[in-house]
Amino acid sequence: MYIKMKTTLIIPAYNEDPKILKQIVKKSKKYVDKIIIIDDGSSKNIKIDCTIIKNIKNKGKGFSIRKAIKFVGKSDIIIFMDADNEHDPKDLPKFLNKFKSNKFQGLVIGKRRQYRSPLRKILNNWMNFWIGFIIKKADFSCGFRAIDISSLKKFNLKSNRFEIDLEMILESYLNKIKIVSIDINHKPVKKSHVKFIDYIKLNNFFDRWILKNHSKLNIPLLKKMFLMFFSVIGLIIGSIVYLTYSIFNLATSG
Repeated sequence: MYIKMKTTLIIPAYNEDPKILKQIVKKSKKYVDKIIIIDDGSSKNIKIDCTIIKNIKNKGKGFSIRKAIKFVGKSDIIIFMDADNEHDPKDLPKFLNKFKSNKFQGLVIGKRRQYRSPLRKILNNWMNFWIGFIIKKADFSCGFRAIDISSLKKFNLKSNRFEIDLEMILESYLNKIKIVSIDINHKPVKKSHVKFIDYIKLNNFFDRWILKNHSKLNIPLLKKMFLMFFSVIGLIIGSIVYLTYSIFNLATSG
């Protein structure tokens, strides 16, 4: 049975090519009811025929998404898409059909077959390996995803930066929200705002989350102990790397 649902597309953007953004909006309009671009302090104003919310200063992807969610109004489905032309608007119906055909409620995440570089693939697979102890088949860092508003309201999102994508998955786990993956057409682009240090922050975020929520993990005791042990090790190493990076940056910038 086909169910009519009101859909909103949220696109966080920071210093992206205006021409690419216009094309994304133009191609997406036929599939969704509302488009919100959250401009995260770009150097130039974005002028496109859709709802545009602007941060005066760069606040991060997480902050921007959390802010944009407040403007979705009476939407049933919220879709998130990156602004760098990595995602194909033609895939939007794939996400929507998950909700419309079977009254599905939960988080739908795009599954990529290609990555920007071999290093990015290794880093993503490394994180997916650890997340796989508690959640199966989730491309944690894919920004192309959708969720119904009822599930979204259960989230307690706090991340300000790239951790937001991982936090959505972990919040789904805590709230017993279903997570499914769908194959998407993915066009890797060279430009990326994600740096190696962001993966360290992601690692630290995940390790802290595991140690904080270990009592809520519905996995065998042996796996839980293994995960907790390596979360402690990972957090120690990650904190040292992050501290060293911060000191080096401070010294070179001064």
